[in-house]
Amino acid sequence: MIPKKERYYQRPRQWFVDRIGKRVYRKPLTCKCNSCQKCYVDIWDGKQNGEQNCSREQHADYLFLCHNEMGIKYFDTMEEAKNAI
Repeated sequence: MIPKKERYYQRPRQWFVDRIGKRVYRKPLTCKCNSCQKCYVDIWDGKQNGEQNCSREQHADYLFLCHNEMGIKYFDTMEEAKNAI
């Protein structure tokens, strides 16, 4: 069972799907690589230049999986991410 204070951060899959084409934010992860230290991610909307290896819904699903399996917390604003526990 997820502790009550952690349930606030449990996002449904639809939260990620609704943000396709938008930027979501998180705190840097403990790994020091560039990818993990980047504090935002743009959920692909299919309009970016270049080839993509997955669809926009697959990208939203991947972030949803990271959120649920790895405990990465995503937010709508940088301010929310900075103030998060």
